[in-house]
Amino acid sequence: MSTPSLYNKTTTDNGYWEKKPNMQNRKVFFDTMTAMDKRYWTQEIWFRTAVLTNFFDVIHGIDDKFWLIGTTTFIDETPKHWEISAPTMGLKLRKNYNYYKMLPREIQLDILDYLALENFETKVNAHKNDSNDQINESLLKIIMKDYGMINMPDTVTDLGLSGTDILGRRVYNPKETLINIISIHAAAGDDVRSKDRIKDYGLKKNEDPSRLFTGESGKRFFASPIV
Repeated sequence: MSTPSLYNKTTTDNGYWEKKPNMQNRKVFFDTMTAMDKRYWTQEIWFRTAVLTNFFDVIHGIDDKFWLIGTTTFIDETPKHWEISAPTMGLKLRKNYNYYKMLPREIQLDILDYLALENFETKVNAHKNDSNDQINESLLKIIMKDYGMINMPDTVTDLGLSGTDILGRRVYNPKETLINIISIHAAAGDDVRSKDRIKDYGLKKNEDPSRLFTGESGKRFFASPIV
C-alpha cells in the first residue's frame, strides 16, 4: 500500500505502472487501522494490516485498475483461501465472515471498505474497556471519521439506534450499524465509479429517436445512464 506503483505482469521492458498518489485515501487507510493513538501503528496493527491486505489481494486474484470484490465472491471464496493464503488467516481473523452474508449482494467492496469491516470490532474495543454490547454516538462518530465517513447521514446510523443509556447518550447496535454504514458507503463509491466510467469510456444518452421512449418523461434514460 505504500508503493506508488503496481506491478505489471504484461510488459517486458517496464516493471510497473506509475500511479498518482492519493494522499486522502492513504490517510484513511492509515487511520482505519489505528487504535487510540493516531500517530503510529504498533507491531500488532502492522501485522494484522499486512495479513488482511494480502488476503484481499489473494481473493481479488486479477489485475485491473478498480480493485473491487463483490460480496458474493467473499462469501464463496473466503473459506477456500483461509489455509492456502500466505500468511494464513488465523482463527481470530475469520470471525467476521458472517458479516459478508449480511451485506447486499449487489455491492462491491474496495480495500478500504474491507478493512473497515474487518477491523471494526478491534477498533471499538480499543476505544472502550467494558463488556457493554452497545456503542455510544461519540465513539461511533470517531470511528466513522477514521473510516473517512464524515459525511454519512444520521438517517443511516439511526437505523441501528437502540435508544439511550443512563447518561442520556444515544447508543447503537454495533453489528447492525456496521452493516448499514458499509453498505451505504460501498454503494456511494460504486455510484461515483459508475459515473467516472461513463465519462472515461465516452458513454452518453442515445440520441437516436428510434431508440427513445415517446413523451417527455425520458423513462428509458432515467432507467439507465447509458442509453
